[in-house]
Amino acid sequence: MPIITLQDLDSGEMIKIRQVVDPKVGMDINCQVKIIPVYKWLYLENGDLLPDKLQDKLKKPIVNQIIDERYLIYKIDNQP
Repeated sequence: MPIITLQDLDSGEMIKIRQVVDPKVGMDINCQVKIIPVYKWLYLENGDLLPDKLQDKLKKPIVNQIIDERYLIYKIDNQP
């Protein structure tokens, strides 16, 4: 799973986050059980979830992308 280093543009602090899969279970129209992967981002330091507004903006991260006018995607490791 990818690990992203974000740089806080105000303080210069580097923050590492990682992607995890939070699977959801549902049924399709044929009553077959389906597992749907839902990707979420956690702070690497403490394991807390990122706020929802940041989760949505990290669906397709790109190096040097500005997130929420506050964070810069500085580096992406383990990108598939």
